[in-house]
Amino acid sequence: MAKYEHFQWNWSLNIAMAILVAVLSVKLDNPLDPIPIFTFMVVQLILVLIPIMFYGLRTTINDSEITLRYGIGIITIKIPLSDIKKTKVVRNPWYYGIGIKVIPGGMLYNAHGFDAVEIKYKKTKRKVRIGSAEPLILKYEIDKRIASGRLN
Repeated sequence: MAKYEHFQWNWSLNIAMAILVAVLSVKLDNPLDPIPIFTFMVVQLILVLIPIMFYGLRTTINDSEITLRYGIGIITIKIPLSDIKKTKVVRNPWYYGIGIKVIPGGMLYNAHGFDAVEIKYKKTKRKVRIGSAEPLILKYEIDKRIASGRLN
């Protein structure tokens, strides 16, 4: 079966980082209240690392697992298809936000927007929500592989 892959940009993080860099640049340029060089270096390092680690979410599905990869892949989550009981398309409330979050009953992995696919596991009551701009396609791809695995 062909591999499914979808990438979702984290626009809000990219915009927030651009605003933060602009504000920091103005603050740095103020001779009356300069930022100490060590503090400036630490802040710059954080401003570089956060977008590299979280600029987007790549969802990949092969015949055995779902892989969620944030940014350059330092944070990678793998979900075996054999552990999945059922899926459904859901809409997250606005206060769930973006990123990696603990939500009631499980985890949310999201980069942008409110739509997601909720996965329930066979052996636990835990659930996982995967944010997607195309939740119906993501659900179909997961369900197709689960059904295929049950037939084999």
